[in-house]
Amino acid sequence: MGREFDAVIIGAGAAGYSAGVHIARLGGKVALVERENVGGLCVHFGCIPTKVLVAMGRTMLEIKQAQRRGVISKLVSYSPSEADAWRERVVRRFAKAVEANLRKEGVEVIKGLAFIDTPHRVIVEEEGGGKRVLEGRNVVIASGSSAIRPSSIAQDGEVSTSKEVFEWRKVPQSLAVIGGGYIGAEFACVFNALGAEVYLIEKLERILATEEEEVSREIEGIMSKRGVHIFTETTLTKMEKKEGKVYLRILEKGKVREIEVERVLLAVGRQARFDAHSLERIGVEFDEKGIKTDLRMRTNIEGIYAIGDVTGRFMLANVACKEGVVAAENIMGKEREIDYSNIPNCIFTIPEIASVGKREGRSGKAFFSANAKANAQGETEGWVKVYVHNQRFVGASVIGPEASSLIVILQLFLGERIERIREAIIPHPSLPEVIWEAIAQVDK
Repeated sequence: MGREFDAVIIGAGAAGYSAGVHIARLGGKVALVERENVGGLCVHFGCIPTKVLVAMGRTMLEIKQAQRRGVISKLVSYSPSEADAWRERVVRRFAKAVEANLRKEGVEVIKGLAFIDTPHRVIVEEEGGGKRVLEGRNVVIASGSSAIRPSSIAQDGEVSTSKEVFEWRKVPQSLAVIGGGYIGAEFACVFNALGAEVYLIEKLERILATEEEEVSREIEGIMSKRGVHIFTETTLTKMEKKEGKVYLRILEKGKVREIEVERVLLAVGRQARFDAHSLERIGVEFDEKGIKTDLRMRTNIEGIYAIGDVTGRFMLANVACKEGVVAAENIMGKEREIDYSNIPNCIFTIPEIASVGKREGRSGKAFFSANAKANAQGETEGWVKVYVHNQRFVGASVIGPEASSLIVILQLFLGERIERIREAIIPHPSLPEVIWEAIAQVDK
């Protein structure tokens, strides 16, 4: 027998979880349907476990570089089994925290596969084999995204996406990463630091093409110096397996090359995941990028919302969470629109990259190599670049240590008058000093 809910949410990843908790806190009744893992991609195969790998890779690099700072270490090795155990403990801790918070707020979690029957009815094929009908004032689609898998590339034990990487029981001796976006660049940095011979293959003229060119060129230089083989304006023309190896033929700027590797990682992007047939039947508008919504996260059909990766706008967990909150408030009678103008974008390469706001107007740039704290830590690669328009701070790019933390300071400055920012007295020695030095360079 159906039950009445203020919202039936499909998908318990970052977007669905945030929406469910927020609706419950506003006094609403919520059913949250998840067919796989509560916590979604972010907790189990994305944000959390990949940052564990990044931390391990960074540690290995720090150990290798420590001798220059007087630390002599002779007995250091990487243990994949111990690393896997640590990653699984971290993931399990966060997954349990998500589940506990949902229980605390009174959100009913239902394991199963959901289908939208009408704008106010969802049918769930439950995990145990039964079927349940959920009636709700609103339906929220938060079904996430999946890795793009080109049909032209074979997929088996040697060819994986970012999800299957966590099934690897050892670091491959050699690895080809297909795709130089943020996923490909992050994994290329990690496996290079862990000792693999890494080949990064990108069809565009530069890696990380969504960032400003100066950032792309900087990280490309850093990665190349560490031994990552980067091929841009390059396409994969042939792949075949033989005797436990994968043989790739690539076309780099008109020149044919052949590469032999142990494994291949597909990182050519992600695509929104939704049931197109059901949406067509009830009239919800979508395109090849994802489900269309307004700034209140409403689709064109009253009572149906879409949030997170499924909209195809920004496939970032922080954006998904904010969209979940915005949808929740509109469902509970509060009129609210999302503001996409100040989203910080972070890429967890080694070193990190982050950006926020616009890249226009006058600019100022300062280098970590001139910063006392960065030198003390032995992390001097990269810089901060700020942009000012009409005497107001409008945006920035950062590449260097703790970029994902420094960008928060810069995000809070957006729209602020530059003279007021300059008045601040900040700690010394500290990494944020690079921000103020960059601001000081704007008028020089």
